[in-house]
Amino acid sequence: MHLCFAPLTEDNRLSAKEIVGNKKKLTEWQDRFWEYMVRKYPDFERGESASLTGRDHIPPRMFKQMTQLTAQKENAVGQDVV
Repeated sequence: MHLCFAPLTEDNRLSAKEIVGNKKKLTEWQDRFWEYMVRKYPDFERGESASLTGRDHIPPRMFKQMTQLTAQKENAVGQDVV
């Protein structure tokens, strides 16, 4: 899921910097949004923050495929693979 919004100032100017602030403030905003969403929807999942992992963005489709492959690999551990 992606959330899009238009950061409009009081005088109707488009200004992400003025509304959100810098990259650190954006990360804090994203964290607070996730905390709100997970309270409302307990099964809501979130990937690891790039600010913690140092990774570049991974498209959702690729992330889901990677997650499925990892789960398959973990399920196969201990089983005889032919």
